Amino acid sequence: MSTSKTEDCIAIDFGTSNTAVCIYKNGTYLNPVDIAENYYCIPSVAMIDKHGIHIPDIVDTAQSTKAYVYSVKRILGKVKSQFGDSEIDEGIFHSPLKFDEHQNPYFEVSYGARKNKETRNVYPIEVVTEILKKCKKVAEARLDSYPEFRDCVMTIPNYFFDTSKKALREAAKRAGLNVLYFLKEPTAAGIRFISDPNAKPRIKEGEIVMVFDFGGGTLDLTLMVRNGDDFDVKAQGGDPNLGGTKIDEIFCKYVLQRYQNENGEALLGDDVDSPKYRKNYNKLLDSCHHAKERLSAEDRVPVILTDIGGNCDVEINVEEFNASVLEDGEVIRRIDNALKRLFAESHIDKEYISSVILIGGSSKIPHIQNHLKDLFKSVPVSNTRDYNPHTTVVEGAMRVKVNNWYHEVSESLECCLGFKVKSEQSDSKLQIDIHPGVDIPITITRYFNLSGSDIDVYRSFNGKERIEGTIKVKEAQEEFGRKMVRVRITCNKDTSIIYSVYSDDHREIGKLELSPKTYND
Repeated sequence: MSTSKTEDCIAIDFGTSNTAVCIYKNGTYLNPVDIAENYYCIPSVAMIDKHGIHIPDIVDTAQSTKAYVYSVKRILGKVKSQFGDSEIDEGIFHSPLKFDEHQNPYFEVSYGARKNKETRNVYPIEVVTEILKKCKKVAEARLDSYPEFRDCVMTIPNYFFDTSKKALREAAKRAGLNVLYFLKEPTAAGIRFISDPNAKPRIKEGEIVMVFDFGGGTLDLTLMVRNGDDFDVKAQGGDPNLGGTKIDEIFCKYVLQRYQNENGEALLGDDVDSPKYRKNYNKLLDSCHHAKERLSAEDRVPVILTDIGGNCDVEINVEEFNASVLEDGEVIRRIDNALKRLFAESHIDKEYISSVILIGGSSKIPHIQNHLKDLFKSVPVSNTRDYNPHTTVVEGAMRVKVNNWYHEVSESLECCLGFKVKSEQSDSKLQIDIHPGVDIPITITRYFNLSGSDIDVYRSFNGKERIEGTIKVKEAQEEFGRKMVRVRITCNKDTSIIYSVYSDDHREIGKLELSPKTYND
């Protein structure tokens, strides 16, 4: 089922808002998506009607007889217990989100004219399958070959559950694609820069680079060190709920408030649950999205309101957008907070960063670029006018295949594991030892001063903590009179966990073993 020629393989970067494709033909890396000017990707959006699930070239939510599903990447391969509260916001998906008897998510979509409404349930894997079918179709039109199955390499975020990875592989199989391997997105971006002699900034051996991936759904930050033709990830962070979609929502809220202030009435009315309100709100979101994109190159743009019941349109200039949406809307503050957390938790000072690579469509916003340049001062920040930040990751993945650099993603853990130290006076804060998405097997060692205390081991998932067991060390400490302990945490490839506690004279004084079933339930 696997083909042997590199030129028969395609690379796919499946994103929250858009999906990018890359092929290699006649010695050149090509983007086969040729929809219209300034459209470099396939929308990660499904349009549903009586004929089935379709992936549009350009999203047009004005078609009232169609249903739409957005941002399906957020929930692919997850069950309800794995969701954060913000992930169940139906506004993100443009369709009601439900859960079946097995706690698997699905969308309850309605389509058709008012008197002939139809409803069906659509599962995330169905949407992703259609997106990947379209990727295969546009690539094959340029490659001029149409095998039943085609090899591909795919990129995934640093934090991506194994269940999500398996679901993505299954969707690819249904789409007629054989996934050779998965490559992490920041690694692919870095490889795009080191394998292109014309790319700037240049990344030297041993240098620390920060990948600032600001896409449609999330802000992902990665600190990594160049190691030959690869990168070693040193730290990762970001904001899982901040992306271009969130900026669109903040922009939309600002436009609604400004209209009400200037006209004395609500633009969309007060019945926020009505189909008409949702339809017009989605149209306004699209208008704000396009206005936001235009403001990256123009000084002022109109936001069309007259087609959704407004008595006038509004004009937004770039200074107003920067101040009222990016600053007052707390986009910049949330970026700053994510950066502060990254550097604090990694114990890497930003002065050691040699360069910053910008990827993702939201990284093109000039105010955000200027803010990063001010933060990093003399550190070179990549100029998105020199390359396409939408397709950097997917081209990097294709370069890995062409150059035979194999970077298969390791198995990873899907939850946080950590512990609290119990005492009669008070409990400590949860100390996170292993984060979701970390490659395994892995061993970590921690040192603590304990005073007659036991250790509670917790699982933390989306901010929710659950105790997994207690390591009894209080009696042993009292017997040996030792306060300093060493805690060794080992996560094996089968995701079993062993917590071992040693006194400062190297004697084991406590142990807790967790099987995969114990903490993955």
